[in-house]
Amino acid sequence: MTKPGLRMKVESCRLAHDPGDWAKAIGRLDSNSGIYCESLHGVPGLHPRFAWVVREVALRLRIQANSVWIDAVGPSASTILNHTAMAELVDVTVGGHGRARLRSAHFENSSAEDCAKAGELIDLPSRRHPVARWLRAFLSVFDADDTFGLFGAFKFEAHKLNGLWNADDPDLLGVLLIPESILIQQADGPVNALRFKFPAAVQLAGARAADARRANLVPDSSIGVGAGHATAREDDHPHGGHAAVVARGLDALANPSLVSLTLSQSFRRPWSGSAVQAFERLRSVNPAPVTFLAHLLENERLFGASPDLQLIVRGRSVQSFPVCGTVRRTVGPIGHAQALKSLINESVDEAALAICSDALKNDLTPLCTPGTLRLTARRAPLSLATLVHAVDALEGELLAGCDGLDAVLATTAPAMVTGTPRALALAEIAQLESSARAWYGGLVVRIGCRGDAEAGTILRTAWLHDGIAEVRTGGDLVVGSDPVREDEETRLKAISLWRALGLQATPGLAQPVAADWTADSGSLRLQPDRRSRVRANRLIWQSETDPFGESLNELLGSVELSCHTNAAEVLVLSGADPGLLEQTRNSRAGMPTLAIGQAGSWLLEREARGFASTEPIQNGRLLWVDCSAGESSRWPSAFYAGAYGKPLRAVEIGRQQARNGWHCVQSAGAGEWVSAINVEKRTVAVCFRPDSILSEIGARQTLRIAIDWLRTLNTDRNSS
Repeated sequence: MTKPGLRMKVESCRLAHDPGDWAKAIGRLDSNSGIYCESLHGVPGLHPRFAWVVREVALRLRIQANSVWIDAVGPSASTILNHTAMAELVDVTVGGHGRARLRSAHFENSSAEDCAKAGELIDLPSRRHPVARWLRAFLSVFDADDTFGLFGAFKFEAHKLNGLWNADDPDLLGVLLIPESILIQQADGPVNALRFKFPAAVQLAGARAADARRANLVPDSSIGVGAGHATAREDDHPHGGHAAVVARGLDALANPSLVSLTLSQSFRRPWSGSAVQAFERLRSVNPAPVTFLAHLLENERLFGASPDLQLIVRGRSVQSFPVCGTVRRTVGPIGHAQALKSLINESVDEAALAICSDALKNDLTPLCTPGTLRLTARRAPLSLATLVHAVDALEGELLAGCDGLDAVLATTAPAMVTGTPRALALAEIAQLESSARAWYGGLVVRIGCRGDAEAGTILRTAWLHDGIAEVRTGGDLVVGSDPVREDEETRLKAISLWRALGLQATPGLAQPVAADWTADSGSLRLQPDRRSRVRANRLIWQSETDPFGESLNELLGSVELSCHTNAAEVLVLSGADPGLLEQTRNSRAGMPTLAIGQAGSWLLEREARGFASTEPIQNGRLLWVDCSAGESSRWPSAFYAGAYGKPLRAVEIGRQQARNGWHCVQSAGAGEWVSAINVEKRTVAVCFRPDSILSEIGARQTLRIAIDWLRTLNTDRNSS
């Protein structure tokens, strides 16, 4: 962080304005750098409202995987770059094309120990990535309010800022702007027209000052920024070709460790015209939770109407609004009502949204105060011009020291556009998709100097470059998805953009009702403080294959355990890798064991026997636990829980039948075992996820009771 005495004071000067200023600012984006973003048309009472536009740009930051390049655009550029506070952050050199090119200083790829030595108590992957650390240091230079900050967009590949660092990777991950002037409005408050005033340049000593004086900063129109992308002009696949890719994706889902997968395809058409006019047509007929137009690089424009408002950070409050489920909306109120009925009754969509929300919760858990991240709305209908979606809402309180930049970087390549878990999904995407995603699945962002932020996922977007209009759309795959319907859904999602561009949509579309996009687990690594909290409760837990490891870790750490003098350590199994579960189980044979979720189902199938296993995997299923058996006074019933894996039904229908020493203690309908115990083996199998957003208090009580039961059993054994 920049020392307080070296920070650059930024004064926000209020300007007179009228309602027509918004249209004028948007109109400039055909020819001038800038970005507009609004969230004015979400679910009433659910989505927060805001709008902002960068009217004039001072600096453009091109974020790469291994460096940051800064282009001088506006008149304040030299003032900012020559300030003393920038001396340790930038090297001023004279670049080609008559532009000042400023390369960021490389930070070491620090370890958790290095972060601790530097006084950074929050251990996150992005806090150790050199470019992400540079961004935080750069933002800390400015002493300003939250109306000032970074405005722009990250590409899909920006997830590299939240992972391992490869010093040889030159990929462009995003473009961020430092503004000269903006218009901004929050909620239904006043519109603020602001011009930012920077302090007079502080002359730098030595060769660096000479370099700065020779830089010859030039207007934006003279800067030719290479986009670094392919210029293919054909679609990724002919009509129906994406279905074959989806089929291979469904084969990949046979791996129980891969919960869901999102696959996409690009459509390309020759196009020339005004991006502003096309954007205005889209905006007028297809209002959405996040509508945006960006001119970030010289020969590129980007506009879209995304259903996904990814993040809102206000102070220490963080909100997210994952979207999943898609049905076609037809004309009139009856058509709208039928669309809502179809959406609510679609079980695949219901499960896909649950997976999405669970995985996003897992991404945000390391950033939030334990116990504060919760579900505040479930499957709220979002009606757009041609489609209807379902929306969940999550809300939590950020840990002291965490901010909007942390939240944005933690959710790059967001849950809705990759799959669960992220690492496995990214590997499948790289194998199956025919072209790079580029901006699709990235984020439009505003990151304020004092920690506030907004981020919208780049979906339903037209990317205008090299004389073509490229539209990329995708959909979430879970077990049971239909490849043909998935192919048609991607084409359906592109219709509003083709209309806005004045182009013909692909004819012959059916009326699909299919899943939309999905979730992502983020880092599966336990944070050191959280791991120690769990172990303080004497729980030994492996989480390497658990896609929701962060959420379960927090819950395990917060469970109030009964105190027993001779309390044993309890082995907790989770995840879906049979080989690793078997290895862990065998390595700690005889230890009291609690198996959760898919691990619980695996253990019952392996040891209890006598279950039908013909039903497919049903991830994200809403389960009604309607009966407790055996020790009914201890085990809760009548609650909802989120289930992953295959339903386990006894071949001979019966809720309390013993199976090879196993006894059912909780069940659902039609003989499905939900939780079971084995006294001799000192083992409990719980076949749902008590940490899921679908799970009610009875599910969490089950977790506590299971651990208490195991420890009581151990105490009784020691006493005898």
